[in-house]
This record gives sequence, C-alpha cells and structure tokens, in this order.
Amino acid sequence: MKKIHIIKTILSALCVIFFASCVDDSIDQNYSELNELILKIEKQRALQAPENANDSILVKVVPEIILPEGLSRNNLSFEWRIQTEKNYATVWEIYSITDTLVFFVKSDTKNTFFRFGVTDNKLGITTYQEFTIKILKPFEDNWFVLQNIGGKSVLGSVEAPGENPLITTDILMKKYQKPLPLSGTPKALTYCFNKESGNSPSEWRLQILTDKDGALYNSKSLAESVYTYEDLLIPRINAGSAQPIFSYAHQQGEIIIDNGNLYYSAEDGAYIYFKCKPHKDIKDATITHATTFEVKYTSDSYLMAFDNKNKQFLFCKTYIYPGAGELVRKSPNLTDVIYGSSSFVNLILQKVPNYTDSGHPNKFNPELSKNHEILFMDNWYDGNVVAFTYNKADGKTHIYDFSSSAAEKKDTSLCLAERTCILEGNPQDARIAVSNAYKNIFFYATGNKVYRVDLNRSTAKTILIYEHPDATAHINIMKFRHPNFASMVDTDGDDTAETSLDQMYTLGLAIEKRGKWSVSEIYLTASGDVEKDDEKNPKVYEYDGFSEIIDIVYTFACKWW
Repeated sequence: MKKIHIIKTILSALCVIFFASCVDDSIDQNYSELNELILKIEKQRALQAPENANDSILVKVVPEIILPEGLSRNNLSFEWRIQTEKNYATVWEIYSITDTLVFFVKSDTKNTFFRFGVTDNKLGITTYQEFTIKILKPFEDNWFVLQNIGGKSVLGSVEAPGENPLITTDILMKKYQKPLPLSGTPKALTYCFNKESGNSPSEWRLQILTDKDGALYNSKSLAESVYTYEDLLIPRINAGSAQPIFSYAHQQGEIIIDNGNLYYSAEDGAYIYFKCKPHKDIKDATITHATTFEVKYTSDSYLMAFDNKNKQFLFCKTYIYPGAGELVRKSPNLTDVIYGSSSFVNLILQKVPNYTDSGHPNKFNPELSKNHEILFMDNWYDGNVVAFTYNKADGKTHIYDFSSSAAEKKDTSLCLAERTCILEGNPQDARIAVSNAYKNIFFYATGNKVYRVDLNRSTAKTILIYEHPDATAHINIMKFRHPNFASMVDTDGDDTAETSLDQMYTLGLAIEKRGKWSVSEIYLTASGDVEKDDEKNPKVYEYDGFSEIIDIVYTFACKWW
C-alpha cells in the first residue's frame, strides 16, 4: 500500500507539472504574440533654446520599430501626441500621425512632452513610448571644466550630464567669440555660494583662478567678470603680485589661499575676502590647505587650516560683522576702519585648543612631525572636518577627524580621532574625496581605479569600486558634485524642481588617456557602491573631447536652507 501511495503521488505531481507546462506554453505563446513589436526611442533630448526670437532649432526623432515575423509596416498606424493643459487639466492632443517627429524649438519654448503610439491594426494593440524635449537653463545642471590650452585658461562645460549631455569645449569662444581674458596658467575653479542679496541662484558666482590672476563671473552668463582678483582680497592684491594656489567653497563662506596667506569671505560678505592673521605666538605660517565649517543648530562658523611650514593645524572662529563686506564694497575708504577693529572683523588663526578643563582632551596632537605631507581637507559626516596626510616615515596615510560641535560646545574632543591606512599605488598622487553622506568612509583614485575605504572597523577595509576600461588612463581629479549640499534640480523635465541628493552621491572625475582628456561621472548608492541602471549596467558616464583639465566644478540650482 505504501508503494502504491508513492506511485500515485508521483503520477499526480507529473500531471500537475504537465498541466502547468501547457498553461505556461499557452501564456508564453499569447504573450509573445501580443508583445513582439518592439519600440525603441530616446527618452529625452536636452538642448538650449535659441536666444534670438527669429531663430529655431529642428528636433527630428525617428523611432526604431522592430516588427514580429509576418507583420509589415502597412499593418501599422502611428500617432504623436503632445502634452497640453486645458481648463487646468493635462491632456494629450494629437500632434501628427507620421512615424517621425518634427518639432521646432524657439526662444520661448518650454519643456515639451510627447507620447508616440504604434498600433498593430491586425491585433488592435497599441505600444507607447514617451519622449521629452528638455530646455536647458544655462549652466544650471552642469560641470564646468577648466582647461589649460597653450598656457591659457579655457572654460568648457558638460550640461545635462547623463545619457544625452550637451558638451561645449570652449564656452566663451562659442557664445561670445572671445577667449577668457585671464593672464597666467589656470589653477583652480570654484562655484561660490555666498550672495550679495536675496536667495536667487543666478546671483551666485563662478570663480576662476590662475597662478597670477583671477576673476569672479556670473555663473549663468560669463560674458564679463563681476569682480577682478584685485576687487576680492583685503588688503588689496596689486596687479602682478597675485599668487593664488587654493580655493574652497562652503555654504558658510569661501576661502582663497594666496602666497601662503589665508583669506575668508563670509556667507553674506559681498565677495570681500578678509585676510586671516596668525596669532602672535605663530611665526611665519604658510597656509596651503583650509576649510570652513559650521556648528549645527548655531549661527557659528569656523576655519580649520594647515600650516605646512610648521606642520600644524590652526583654528579660527570666523567673526565678521554682518554687512562688513558690503560696506567695504560700497565704500572702499572704510576698509582700514573695519579691518582694524575687532568689533567688525576678527580672524585670528591660533593653535588648536585642548579642552582638558572640560574633560575632553584631544585624541591626537595637531602639531605633526616634519615627515607629514598634507594631501586633502574637507567637511564630511556631521559637518566634521577631515584631513589626510602622508607620513614618509611609516609609509601610511593618516586621517585626522575634527569635531565640528566641539568647536563651540566643547562637548567632545576637538581633535576627535586619528586613523591610518595604506593606499594603493603612490599615496602622494592619490585623489581623495569625501561626502557628508558617508560616515567614516572616504574614496580615493589612483591610476585608472577608484577605491572606497571603510573606517568603521578596527582595520580599514578597502574595496575597488570602479576601474576605467583603458588601463593607461589616469584619474587626475576626483570630487563629489558637492559633498554636503542638496540641490533643487528638475530631474524629470516637468519644470518642477525637486530636492536632489545626487550632489552628495555623484563622483566627478577628470581623466587623461594617452594625451586625450575626458570628464566622467560615477553614480553611487547610499552604501558607496556603484549604482546600476535599468539594464543592470554600472551608472558611469564619460564625456570626451577636452584638452588638459586643471579643475572641474559642478553647478546647480540651489535652495538656501
């Protein structure tokens, strides 16, 4: 009886499997019959509307239609519908009944949405795909690219980065038929966050520095400089004596380092950079790296700087009376009065304090040995400051973590933690990037590879996350779009700006490949892995056609928090 029961069970199971197989075959057959028509069309085309009202740009879209066996195009009908609004409701009106879209973009054209439909008249089935013409606002979703061509500064751009970018290798020559009028070789590129009035992103600026000169431009038009380099720094830098080596931008203000001197412009400082004075106990400081940071839930901001001559970190509270920069901008004769009074401007670089009296002594000595070479400084998680040095004596990279809250609240050690790790390749050639989105995690590039280093362990864990397919490629620059600032970006072309965290999750690279240069983007996940697209391919985009790249910076539509 037991054997018979088993046989019956097996036979029953086989019948079920056979029946299910027949049903599956039927489903597959019907599914195949209904869906073999394949429609391929680009999702979006981004372009700038013509400036002249009499000009227009032709947009022509020819979808690829793959027919199933036995079906000819004679059995198909087509329609393009355009999205419009009637009586406060969205409707799709018929635009044309051809297989090709022909549309002219004019100076007043806004983002335009189409829906293409192909109907199999034999089966009565319609397949749809949507297509968007996205009108770009000048340099709003954009990588600016500073190039060195024959010892001169040339500014390029990658607008609407992604699958369909708009690449311009020389913006000023294309738009204004003239070169960038700066002397000296290009040095640095910064998107300045401080403002002169209001909250409009259009008032924010793009700063370009050379080894002898510099200027601040309107980040939208770039036609003429807003301020020359001589207009920026207090005390004034005379023409011919400028030696800028470093610039940095943060929501709380901007930094310029010129000839070892640190200059700081407050968030509402009207682009006036006041010189930071070393404390009388500090002799012959030479500043090479610096960053500004804020203490959360307060109105206080600070500077952390590295004195490369004395191999020490320095510290400064950024007290500038609100409106001091604007007063100097409007009345230059008040410069001495404002700058000479601590009630208006107080920027004194001092040695990093040790809060032993509050029970939070420093966890590391901010005065380093002569073997250390500074590699990188910036803000990372919780607004803390992180600095990287390479110690020639032990061959290790040292990571120093400074607490932002301790600067004002003394609630923990200011010198919070020191960690070490060994970087692949030549550590002094490594390009390092951090983001507020990742706690105790940093990224670095060497050669053609990008690594993620997790410091949330007793032993640092290094993971290779990206390798450029060209083994000879060399990554010369790597930075996040912005390490700690979310932006307002029209990501889907519907004219509605939404908060985007892409800035903190997207790495930009400048890559040299056998004398040719490109800009690449790596989209990362919250865990720091490379994001995948719908086809499970890594979301990495490369934009070719540039000359020697000195610096890159991402500009975007921002909302001031």
